Amino acid sequence: MSPITELPADPNIEPKKYSSFWFRFFEILPGATVWIALISPFILAVYAPLAVTIFILLFDVYWFLRAISYGGVLVKGYRQFHKNVRTDWGAKLAQITALTPEQRDKWHILPWEDVYHAVIVTTYKEELTILKKSLDSIVEADYPKDRMIVVLATEQRAGEHAQEIIRVLSERYKGKFGKFLISEHPDDIVGEVKAKGANATWAAKILVEEMHKSKIPLSNVIVSTADADTRFPAFYFSCLTYNFCVTPDRVRASFQPIATFFNNIWQAPMLSRVLAFNTTFWALGESVRNYRLLTFSTHATCLQTLVDIDYWCTSIVNEDSRQFFRSYFHYKGNFRVVPLFIPIYMDAVHVQKMRDTLRNLYYQQQRWAYGVEHFPYIVLESHRLRRSISLGRRVMLIWRAFDGAFSWATTSFFITVVGWLPILLNEQFSSQVASSNFPQAAKLLLSLTWIGLVISGIITLLLLPPDPKRKSPLSWAGMILQWAFIPIAAIFFGALPGLDAQTRLMFGKYIGFRVTEKKAV
Repeated sequence: MSPITELPADPNIEPKKYSSFWFRFFEILPGATVWIALISPFILAVYAPLAVTIFILLFDVYWFLRAISYGGVLVKGYRQFHKNVRTDWGAKLAQITALTPEQRDKWHILPWEDVYHAVIVTTYKEELTILKKSLDSIVEADYPKDRMIVVLATEQRAGEHAQEIIRVLSERYKGKFGKFLISEHPDDIVGEVKAKGANATWAAKILVEEMHKSKIPLSNVIVSTADADTRFPAFYFSCLTYNFCVTPDRVRASFQPIATFFNNIWQAPMLSRVLAFNTTFWALGESVRNYRLLTFSTHATCLQTLVDIDYWCTSIVNEDSRQFFRSYFHYKGNFRVVPLFIPIYMDAVHVQKMRDTLRNLYYQQQRWAYGVEHFPYIVLESHRLRRSISLGRRVMLIWRAFDGAFSWATTSFFITVVGWLPILLNEQFSSQVASSNFPQAAKLLLSLTWIGLVISGIITLLLLPPDPKRKSPLSWAGMILQWAFIPIAAIFFGALPGLDAQTRLMFGKYIGFRVTEKKAV
């Protein structure tokens, strides 16, 4: 089996909702800005070398300050994570039970006994072993199974593989949950990208029909969408239930755990581990700064919310983060993501051959960087709802989307390459005092940013699950030393796939959803 299954995308159908000119303009803008920013230093290094040098030194100072701030955010996030993982969520639910009806009404708290959990597990051609371990983690949850519904969302295009998955898992999990539903997403629905969003939408519609038949209120059902390799800690559903019950106006909220890629972290190669931890740290940091938190990967939303916003967008690649923006604009800015500070476990990228692992890593990062596809939607929806959402909130939403895409594709190049261009391209400048002092100043500033990496290394050891093979202490040392490879990872598996994704969008070369191969561990 090929390590990457490339599924061709239909052109993005959303321009039909807006002016095609402006939609294309805002698709082009991020990539065009990035290319201007990357090309300009080559020209300025010849004609204004001092300006380039000053810019890079200021940029290095900026990143030094960000590294210090980032370290503080990670420490704060880890402390909350550590606290929540050790919380007795069953006892927290008992506190809700102890409240009087009047107290619940006063504080808008939902009785937890009324809450049903639905888990939509999307799968294409993943191995049975992977799916069994994911579903077993739900069986082992400390939440009443009679109020849990699992929807196995398969793809019709998977053919006999899907039928075998359905046959084996239906028998294995019969009677293990309140309901175990199967959905088969049809192939070739016009306007759909062959991706998780379309599959999850089909499954959610079947779930809604089942809830109507069972007369279960949609507002009492919270849906977690999971990849095939997602494994839940036993306390996940109790923690989610508690947060769902005590959150006012819970229909206008999503709930976000911390995505950790620890299922196979000890088996994965070094670069894959670095990127896995980097993503986990990003999720941890965004949870601390919850004013900017988006839905990512596995997350939970009330079923009534999904009906209100017409489920997921079926015409894009990154349906998870788009889900936040669709909800935000549907409710005219009255929507938020509640951080849970508890883990869900997934696989780091790892297959048999190193070449295929690196290829998988690149395409995974490219797909995530293709979140720039949200930018025209954010801008045009912000304009459409200009009378309903304040100017400040709209500007910040647009700026964060733009800044995130720009930084993804440029930062590593600015730090490692651009600062040396005046010295390399301008012979006269290379003999001046400024050029001779630049290497020392840049080295000092970049050395100080390692403070953030040291903090990352320490938190890495604190988060690591036990080594299943009980390797020597040198393996633990490797988990620290791997952070020395962050400059390589940042360029080849950060900036380059980011630049690739934005360039493709800029030229209208829309990418499809590439399913990353999962290796059972």
